[in-house]
Amino acid sequence: MYYPTVTIIITAYNEERNIRDKIINTLRIEYPKDKLQIIVASDGSYDNTVGIAEEYIKSGIEIFARLERSGKENTQKEAIRIARGEIFVFTDVATIEFFG
Repeated sequence: MYYPTVTIIITAYNEERNIRDKIINTLRIEYPKDKLQIIVASDGSYDNTVGIAEEYIKSGIEIFARLERSGKENTQKEAIRIARGEIFVFTDVATIEFFG
């Protein structure tokens, strides 16, 4: 069976209260781990959003952090620079999936 490579880009701005739940939820996706890239793209966050995301680097989370705010769409476009997937999925912390 063929599995395309997938990059999930989670865009966040000052989401220290919610980013952990979003990362944990995203890591629960049942997909071959060698075909899945998860990027947390911080749009100039000045709280602990990036620090919390860094706790999950060993779990495969990658971080793209802008120092200044440029807007959600621009941050997504810039995060694509480090994306390796054939398919891109854009999401944010307000979207939580429920996996059986």
